[in-house]
Amino acid sequence: MTNSTFALNAPKITLTKVEQHICNLLNDYTDLYNREHQDKPEPLTLRITGGWVRDKLLGQGSHDLDIAINVMSGEQFATGLNEYLQQHYAKYGAKPHNIHKIDKNPEKSKHLETATTKLFDVEVDFVNLRSEKYTELSRIPKMCFGTPEEDALRRDATLNALFYNIQKGEVEDFTRRGLRDLKDGILRTPLPAKQTFLDDPLRVLRLIRFASRFNFSIDPEVMAEMGDPQINTAFNSKISRERVGVEMEKILVGPTPLLALQLVQKAHLDNVIFFWHNDKSVVEFNEKNCQDMDKISHIYGDNILNSHLQNFIELYPMFLGETSCFKGNDSPIAEFPAELYIKCDFVPYG
Repeated sequence: MTNSTFALNAPKITLTKVEQHICNLLNDYTDLYNREHQDKPEPLTLRITGGWVRDKLLGQGSHDLDIAINVMSGEQFATGLNEYLQQHYAKYGAKPHNIHKIDKNPEKSKHLETATTKLFDVEVDFVNLRSEKYTELSRIPKMCFGTPEEDALRRDATLNALFYNIQKGEVEDFTRRGLRDLKDGILRTPLPAKQTFLDDPLRVLRLIRFASRFNFSIDPEVMAEMGDPQINTAFNSKISRERVGVEMEKILVGPTPLLALQLVQKAHLDNVIFFWHNDKSVVEFNEKNCQDMDKISHIYGDNILNSHLQNFIELYPMFLGETSCFKGNDSPIAEFPAELYIKCDFVPYG
C-alpha cells in the first residue's frame, strides 16, 4: 500500500510565503541528494509532523516546524542541508545558521536526538522517523529508526499523527483515523489507550490539554482508560512533579481550563495531579511528625479531593454570575487568573 493511499480525500494545506520558501529549499536539496544516491534502498523523503499539520488543517497559524527524515539522523540531514545552502546562498537569499544538536536528556523529557537550525528566520527541528520501546520503570523509551507508520502510531493522538509529505505536497494519515477524528473533534490514541498511557502517563494530560484547547471530546473508551488505577500508579512512578506542573500550567492558562478540570475529575486524576508530595523521605517524616497526616490521607485516599473538585466545577459558573466584577463579561473563564483555580481546588475542605 503506497503512501498516496493515505492521502486520498485529504484536504490541501496552503503554505505561507515563508513556509513555501522552506519547502522549496528542502525539495531542491532532497532532489539533489536522491540523484547522487540512487543506489540507496529508498529515496530520502521529508515530512512535516505533528502539531503543525493539525493546526494548519484547523486554519490556525503554526510556527513549530518539525521535520521527520526516513533514511538518516536529524543531525546528518541538517549538516548536509547547511553545506548545500552555503553553496547556493544567492539562489535562496537565506543565510546558513549554526546547527544545534539537542542530545538525549531524560530529566528535561528530551529523549530524542534532534538537530535544530533556522531557515528563513524560522526555527526548524530535524529528527529521524522512529519507533519506541518502553520499560515499566520509565516514560523515556528506547528509540529506533522506524517507518512512517511506526512513527505515526507511537504518537499520543491520531489527530497529532498526521504528516505533510513535502515532496508530494500531501497530507498523509497513516493511522487511518486522524483526518476523520480531526474533522469530528475527537481525541483518540492510535494504539490501545491503556498501553499508550502506561508507556507514558503524561499523554493523559496532553489529551486533556488538547481537548480543552480545541473544545474537542475524548473518545469514551479512551476516557475510561484514563481512570484506570494502574494509570494512577504509573503517574507516580514515571512522571516527575515538574512535568505534571508544566502540563497543568499550560492547561490553566488555556482558553477553557474548567473543561480540563472536569476531565481531570472524571478520570479521577486529582490525587496524582494535585498531590502534596511523593518524596518518600518527606512522607515518612510527616507521618512521624505531622499531626494532620490522617486528615491528609483521608482527603487523598477517600475521594474527598475528587468530590471537592466536582463541587468547585459545578459552583464556579454561579460564583462568576454573582460576582459583580465579572458581570457582563462574555468570556470570564478565558481571562480569569489561573491561580484562582488552584486556590479553589484546595480551599476549603471540611
